[in-house]
This record gives sequence, C-alpha cells and structure tokens, in this order.
Amino acid sequence: MKLVLKITLLFLLFLQNIHSFSQSNTSKYIQEAHIVSTSWLNDMNEGKVGKCYKNLSNEVRILYDSISWCAYAIQINKEFGEKKKRLLTNAKFHSSLQGMEDGFYVTVSYDAKFKNTLLFKETVILKQDDQAKWKILDYSYEYQLKQDNDPTIKEK
Repeated sequence: MKLVLKITLLFLLFLQNIHSFSQSNTSKYIQEAHIVSTSWLNDMNEGKVGKCYKNLSNEVRILYDSISWCAYAIQINKEFGEKKKRLLTNAKFHSSLQGMEDGFYVTVSYDAKFKNTLLFKETVILKQDDQAKWKILDYSYEYQLKQDNDPTIKEK
C-alpha cells in the first residue's frame, strides 16, 4: 500500500513539474514574440519597410512580392502619420490557429496613437519558424482618422 502511495505521489509531482515547465515556456514564447512584434512595428513606423518584409513569415512572403508589400507599408505610414504611442493590450500563445498547421503562434494586440488617428488598434500574429525564430504571419488593424466624417471604425 505504501509503495502504491509513493508511486502515486511521485507521478503527481512529475505531472506538476511538466505543467510548470509548460507554463514557463509559454510565458517565454509570449515575451519573445512581444519583443519581435514591437520591434517590427517600430521598424514599420520608422519606414524600414524592407527590413519588415524580411521578417514576414514564408507563408506571407509567398503571397506578396517585396515591391508591392513595401509600397503598401509606405502608404500606411503616410496615411496614419507619426506614431505617438503604443500600448500592449493583450498577448496570447496558441499551439494551433484555424486554417494553419499546428505550431507555436502568439497573438499580440496593441492600442496605438498616430498623428492622424483618433483610434488605432493593431494585432500582430507571429509564428515560430523551423529555426525557432518568430516571424510575422499577419498584421491587422482597426482605425478612425481624425479628419474622417464617417464615425465607423475601419478594419484592414
């Protein structure tokens, strides 16, 4: 009986350690992805669009050539103006995303303020590649321009 109790206790301790290890890895992934997304967004705002293109995931780079993607990024910078501030609002780890293969993904959301906007919310989805580097899988945003007479929030 004592042997069964000892084995059960050891098994429970083992499971607890695995769970703690998993949680610490998840936190580490979120922290790493947050750093990468913030750096990528800052590069975007500083007009370093070529560098930003290189940090896109392979899935995105297959869809867009560098010239058209960089032109679009430059257009965004002009429309919204200089970045005033950016605050992290949420970051979450995912082992899968709908329509994507299983892997390591992090969704990072921000509230931002730009010279020409009243409202700006942005979300970056990152995917860890086969070299364990975080790459940008998706960038989306909702905004309202200051001079916009239309009060609806636009999404892109």
